[in-house]
Amino acid sequence: MPSPRATRDSCNSEPKASTASVKPKGNRAKTASSAPRSSERSRFGDQAAVLVLALGAAMLDAGTVCDQTLGRRAVNLLNPRARGRLNGLFVGLFFAGGALGSALSGAAWEIGGWAGVCGLGLLFTFAALAVGLKRP
Repeated sequence: MPSPRATRDSCNSEPKASTASVKPKGNRAKTASSAPRSSERSRFGDQAAVLVLALGAAMLDAGTVCDQTLGRRAVNLLNPRARGRLNGLFVGLFFAGGALGSALSGAAWEIGGWAGVCGLGLLFTFAALAVGLKRP
């Protein structure tokens, strides 16, 4: 029969020493109470991470709205008499580009993980830069 200080782990048949009777050595008990607990630090870190995530999401949303607004303005200034058709073409191509990007990023994830997705993003960035530099 095992000693009262040993318990059995449900996944292991070996007796496991109980930590209930283990006392801290030296001055560890005094210094540990004066320092912030790790749970308090992690709670602050979690709150900061959520705040940064929310701020990033708000900035991403603001950037998307600005991009859509400036893009539609540029398209509508091309030919004021064909605003409806040009705006429809802009929205349709924007949607098709988003669908293509989503499909290709899924394939890039399967092939190369984050490195594949980032490489695909760089490829699209350089393609847009090349098209922009080609224009007069």
